[in-house]
Amino acid sequence: MGKKALNVEFGEITEENINELKKLNESCFPVTYNASFYREVASARHIPQLSKFAYYNNQVVGAICTRVEPNIQYPATTTSTSTTTSTSTRLYIMTLGVYAAYRGRCVGTQLLESVLKYVEQALMKHDVEEIYLHVQTNNVDAMQFYKRFGFEIGEKIVGYYRRIDPPDCYVIYKKFRRNGGDNDNDEKEEITGGVGGGEEAS
Repeated sequence: MGKKALNVEFGEITEENINELKKLNESCFPVTYNASFYREVASARHIPQLSKFAYYNNQVVGAICTRVEPNIQYPATTTSTSTTTSTSTRLYIMTLGVYAAYRGRCVGTQLLESVLKYVEQALMKHDVEEIYLHVQTNNVDAMQFYKRFGFEIGEKIVGYYRRIDPPDCYVIYKKFRRNGGDNDNDEKEEITGGVGGGEEAS
C-alpha cells in the first residue's frame, strides 16, 4: 500500500522567504543555483501562479519554479543558422523539488497539476504553446513522472551539465492543445530526487 497523499497548500515565493527555496534546492538537486536564479524567481515580474511553495502543516515541503520564455523557432534544415521568435511563448520548468521525507505523497503531482491547470485556463492571455524542462539522462523516475502528465522525451543534449555525471540531458516537453483539455491520469507516481528540471548553474 502506498503512502497517503498529503493535502498541501500553496504559497508565493518572495524575497522574504527565498532562503526556504535555497534550502530545498540544496537538498533535492546535485547542481548549485546561482544568485541570479533566485533573484529571477523572487522578482516582482514573476507570475505567482507559475512558481510556488507547497506547504504542509505550515512547513515548506516542496516547490516548483517556472518562467515564461519567447518561443524560438529553429530552422527546419541543419544548413540554416537563422532563428525567428514567434508571438507565442513557452513555459520552462526550472525546478520541481520535494523534500525526501515527503516524496510519494503527491506533493510534486499537486504542484505540477496546479501549474498545468493555470496555463490551460490562461492560455489565451499568455499564448503558451508548450511546457518543457531538462532532465538528466539517468533520472528515469523523473522521466516516468512527467510522461504520466503527457510529456514526451525530445532531443538529447550532450554535455548540458558541467559538474555532474552523467552530464547529458533530455528535453522533456508537452504541447498544449488549443481546444483545451488535458490527458487525465488518475495514478501518478511521485517525483524523486535528482535533476528534474533547471538549467546548469555556476
